[in-house]
Amino acid sequence: MDPRDGAVRAAASWPTYDPSVWTRDLSTADYQALVDPEQGAPLVDRTLARTFPPASTFKAFTLLAALQTGVDADARHACPGAVTIAGQRFTNYQAEEFGRLTLPEVVEVSCDTSFYRWAYEHWQQLGGLGAAPGEDLDADAADRFLAVARGFGIGRPTGVDLPGEATGNLPSRAWKQQYWEATREESCRRAEDGYPEVSDRERRDFLEQLARESCTDGWQWRPGDAANLSIGQGDVAVTPLQLAVGYAAVANGGRLVAPRVGASLTTPDGEVLETVEPERTGAVSVPAADLAVLREGLARVPVRGTAAQAFRGWPHEDYPVAGKTGSAEVVGQTSTSWFASYGPVEDPRHVVVVLVEEGGLGGDAAAPAARRIWEALRLRDDG
Repeated sequence: MDPRDGAVRAAASWPTYDPSVWTRDLSTADYQALVDPEQGAPLVDRTLARTFPPASTFKAFTLLAALQTGVDADARHACPGAVTIAGQRFTNYQAEEFGRLTLPEVVEVSCDTSFYRWAYEHWQQLGGLGAAPGEDLDADAADRFLAVARGFGIGRPTGVDLPGEATGNLPSRAWKQQYWEATREESCRRAEDGYPEVSDRERRDFLEQLARESCTDGWQWRPGDAANLSIGQGDVAVTPLQLAVGYAAVANGGRLVAPRVGASLTTPDGEVLETVEPERTGAVSVPAADLAVLREGLARVPVRGTAAQAFRGWPHEDYPVAGKTGSAEVVGQTSTSWFASYGPVEDPRHVVVVLVEEGGLGGDAAAPAARRIWEALRLRDDG
């Protein structure tokens, strides 16, 4: 996508199918094959009609939020292998320790524990668990982690000129209370009856404990909810297109642009009847200094950070690319692999987002795929 005007230059979803099937009689069996999850549901356009946890790609937004809560942009911040929040241990990937880091370095190595701590401290500032049901919802309006993510378009449609766009989800205190009210009866039933159909004992015990907690006080916005939100896990869900729009705003200085697949309306002989004009849908109120800190961190990721292996040998001086890997944990599956990026850094003309379901680490699957796209873009731009 072009971050300057929202033009979608290319989009692909796999597995794909031959759209000419709609021009002939389509049997029920053929249609079922198009929507069959076991065959990858080829009819589903994953670019805009399906949502996924964004994982660490989401840190582009939550770093800016952390700065708005008072995190010092000029200080070094501890990145231990693990932190304990409300009695629960949260860790970095493989519990790796990085010592004290600048904020760009936090982005470079994707330090989870720094984000956990910042989110928890802000959660405490907003009252924590100190309210009865319904009384803490005003905290949503003051929650900078929610406000900044919402400002970048998370949790709402992008307005793309294609049908079937999914909204995504930005969980909040209000959302959690509504979800609890809708699911409380089932949670209480499961708290009583358990999950006898689940064969894995550890998984069954976890589900039963979760059901008991959800039955009694599942409306609460807990420390774990805030911590998971800060690294794009939990109930956060985005489409690849939403993430592209958010990264376009990072690249262009804070302008939200509606993605557009159509460039113009033309007659069969090529006469242009109407040109599709770019549409600005909003602006993110982010200090330029904060955005500069984030962009420095994103520029380091392909050079020496979590995408460095994928971009080994890349001409960083001549054509610098900025980006962020993500590895979204999914119960019972290999992680979803992400890489969200833009470039060239000083004059961004392209945003490239790659998602690979069950691809593993972002640096292992999505980033190498994105590099191949960037290679084609660089050759085109240089030519």
